[in-house]
Amino acid sequence: MATLQHTDELYHILEDEICALKILPGEALSENQLCKRFGVSRTPIRSVLQRLEQNRFVQIIPCKGTIVTAIDTGVVDQLIFQRVAVEGMVFRDFVQSCSPMEILAVEHLYNMLLEAAAGRSDPENFDFNHFLSCDLAMHEYWFRKTSKEYLWEQMTRPQADYSRFIRLDIVGARNVSSVVSEHTEMLRILREKDLPQEQYEMLAEKVLKVCQQERVSCVLHYYPEAAKKLGVRAVHLPMPLLRSLDDRDKECFDEIGASTHSVEEAVEAQELGATYITAGHVFATDCKKGVPPRGTLFLRQVCDSVDIPVYALGGICDENEQQCMAAGAAGVCRMSDFMRRHS
Repeated sequence: MATLQHTDELYHILEDEICALKILPGEALSENQLCKRFGVSRTPIRSVLQRLEQNRFVQIIPCKGTIVTAIDTGVVDQLIFQRVAVEGMVFRDFVQSCSPMEILAVEHLYNMLLEAAAGRSDPENFDFNHFLSCDLAMHEYWFRKTSKEYLWEQMTRPQADYSRFIRLDIVGARNVSSVVSEHTEMLRILREKDLPQEQYEMLAEKVLKVCQQERVSCVLHYYPEAAKKLGVRAVHLPMPLLRSLDDRDKECFDEIGASTHSVEEAVEAQELGATYITAGHVFATDCKKGVPPRGTLFLRQVCDSVDIPVYALGGICDENEQQCMAAGAAGVCRMSDFMRRHS
């Protein structure tokens, strides 16, 4: 006779297999086969199937049997909206409060993600579950460090639609490289956030005076509150911070830029109200040693996907600037090249 604990174990085995797409949408679950597989009677199997139906993993059709449910993309869209909003706010809190040691811990988790992603060139043997666990580990870290453990546990509970979609999404539409790019950007934010807002404002005031004297425009980066305080109506943000910017804040700016690293991010940035974006890195650059450049084909795809200006970023110099313009870029961003000239 199966115990309650045993029945719970059976439930989680089937739930995990459905979430991992080992049992596909539309596939039938036979009571007889499950009884034989687990060596139990029909009673615990029926209890497990009823629980799976309550959680929308399966549908029990009278006189026909049990079928694994299809993925409801409408539900997925709502859960992605919720997750993006919440994670953006939690990441912002973590950035503002994290210590140097915590940044090192995130770097360690990021390196684990890179190692897990290394096998993506061989899709058949790629360990997706390990990659996903490394991805989640980075997010979980800043949730826990901002005392949002309960919220994290609620967000990551198995869900019939999202838990399956995320596997299809990363492997297919968004792909592993895009996930790595997002986390690269997050790590960059953490590394460069060392200048507190108060000191940033003091530096920005000096820069603004120089810009006014030279009659050039100035776009402040990362701190929208500092931009508002200084009366600057142009700000450039990484995607995690753009996602957390509410409509009231957006009304304070005439220009909102965003750093993007994929076509999907470019489209999202435009939908979130960005008036221009940067896309990179296009060519090899010392700023991202060991990370392959995306190239001008990537740049062209980004330019074709949005109606706002796209500025190429990464490894731009005199020799390759025109390649970026030919790919559809409205302009280019150059820093290292100019700094080397004047060093």
